[in-house]
Amino acid sequence: MGPEKTVRNRKKNIRTCPKSNSISLSMDRSSFLGKET
Repeated sequence: MGPEKTVRNRKKNIRTCPKSNSISLSMDRSSFLGKET
C-alpha cells in the first residue's frame, strides 16, 4: 500500500512540475528508501 502511493505521487509530481521533475524524483527516492529501511 505504501510503495504504491509513493509511486503514484511521484508520477503526479512529474506531471504537475515537469521543470523540477528531477528534484522531485531525487526527494521522492530518498523518502522511499528511508521508508523501506
